[in-house]
Amino acid sequence: ATLSRTVSGAPRLLFPHAAMQAALSFAYSPQAVVCALAFGPPGLLLGVDLEALASPPPAPRAFHPCEQISGPRDALRRWTIKEALLKARGTGLAIDPATISTGRRGRRRGCLPAAQPLPPLLWRTLPLPGHWCSLTLSHPLPLRLTCLTPAAVVQELRRHWGRGTPSAGARGGSGRLYPES
Repeated sequence: ATLSRTVSGAPRLLFPHAAMQAALSFAYSPQAVVCALAFGPPGLLLGVDLEALASPPPAPRAFHPCEQISGPRDALRRWTIKEALLKARGTGLAIDPATISTGRRGRRRGCLPAAQPLPPLLWRTLPLPGHWCSLTLSHPLPLRLTCLTPAAVVQELRRHWGRGTPSAGARGGSGRLYPES
């Protein structure tokens, strides 16, 4: 596999066999780093975002008029959903986040309808100590999410390159991503 970037700057893994595709997304805060990696059919879209609970909430103009934001934590949670959706679309903040609705009440799972030429995108908010973390996929796939502190990332890189020892700072969860019915 070859690590490269899309035209918009998103990370991408390229495989010599067209039947396999990997989607890759990163997010970080001062306290944690998340890397999401999924393998699936061609056209697979993936996005992840992370915000520390202590972060200031986004401005009200970042939200769709139908979204009823119940406070700063709700605003941060919905912001992670929006950023994960925009990363999966490959646009990032080139698209106004207020054009994307996370729903009136902002459920922890959902589906953004298809927007040609893109398929519907499934999202899920995942538990992560001290953070809101949201993951978006274009296909319901098994997932494994691992979060490391920045120091643990350095330790893991050193271990990978033959120096240091494995980190005990990894936290993860697994499950299957489905839209809420």
